Amino acid sequence: MDVPYPDIIGEYTDAPTRNEVNGLQYVILYEPKEIIGGEEATVILYLQNLLNVPMKVAINAVVPKVGFLFKKVPFLLIDSEKIELELSPAEVGILNIPAVVSNKGGVSKPNKIEFRFKVKPIGRRSKRVRTPVKTSLIPAYLIDDPVGLNLVGVLGASYKINKKGKKHVLEIPVASNRESDPSDEVETFMYQLLWTMDDYERLIEAHNIINEQRDNIIPVLNLESVFAMMYVEGKNRFDNVGLPLRVGEAIALGKLLAHAATFFLEKPDMQDAVLRPVWNNALRKKISLSDPLQVMRQAGFQHILRLAMALSFRFIANANGGKQPWMKEDRRTLIEYISETLETGESLSVDLMYLPLMLGAMSVMWQVRLPGENPGHTLKLIQKAREERIELFSSEGTAEANQLFDQMLERAIRQW
Repeated sequence: MDVPYPDIIGEYTDAPTRNEVNGLQYVILYEPKEIIGGEEATVILYLQNLLNVPMKVAINAVVPKVGFLFKKVPFLLIDSEKIELELSPAEVGILNIPAVVSNKGGVSKPNKIEFRFKVKPIGRRSKRVRTPVKTSLIPAYLIDDPVGLNLVGVLGASYKINKKGKKHVLEIPVASNRESDPSDEVETFMYQLLWTMDDYERLIEAHNIINEQRDNIIPVLNLESVFAMMYVEGKNRFDNVGLPLRVGEAIALGKLLAHAATFFLEKPDMQDAVLRPVWNNALRKKISLSDPLQVMRQAGFQHILRLAMALSFRFIANANGGKQPWMKEDRRTLIEYISETLETGESLSVDLMYLPLMLGAMSVMWQVRLPGENPGHTLKLIQKAREERIELFSSEGTAEANQLFDQMLERAIRQW
């Protein structure tokens, strides 16, 4: 079976509509969400070559002018209104265009910028290698935001396609104006590779190894074994960031991580959502693939941790009457920051260990049962650890998290 070319754009944005023109798929966004006239902004373009041949891409930005009579100036000042790129076969990249927004022409008035695309595939025998997925297999009832979780490449993303992608109008509303004049110096655009055919070759290798050894890999990655491995690795990671776990916390974290991994591993059509990113990472890092548990520990901890945090936010929302207390952007930032910190060994606040990890773990304490374990005793250990962490949720703005944790812990204890 041919290995599908992964959807890379969906790993970075959940934009509901994508544009297509001559084999190029793209999404245009801007940051920050609230732009102030006279200050800097960034126009972001995700570019995904859908073909097996290179392509030349020319992007023209038609920027309107604002102001009065002879004092009209471009609404958006950018270094170049014409950008030319060449994408290799199936290449994916991100184009960042720094800009300064004019403070002329009124406050909060939407300003439309037109981007015109000219795309020319190079080669006569071009073939589409990425097929759009209309319905993602990601369980939306548990993960409402797959961005940054390395799931989309395996389980797909849901989006609509605008096939009239030669022109795209982007509306950039200005929230307010800065009193000083904007700078006329703008940084040049920057293009960054996100995925190339080298990544695809490694993906094929990982795919083949997994399929050849699947019958040996899956039995080894059972709930008890994954828990034991994640328990030890979780303790080590938090020791490295200067935040040693109490016994109850280490058990709770191990349970949450084991639940996140085995949720996918126990479903044949979702196993590769865990296996493929982990084995791919192991090949990239040249880690031995002889022991599946060691592969998961050395190359998969960060992936499982991100899945666990995404699940935790859903568990927290369920405990909060179905209402998600934190914005999607805030959750993404937390997941990225915590996972990177535990990977690099930098210091981490105790609040970020409890939110979202310990909060989410309260929902799986009874689902993940270990031989000879008394979950009620484990919960008492967590309660004791919480009481000893005097500094936990002591900063301003954490009252809601504190209340939610007490509520979720009390609910778990009542089940005992």
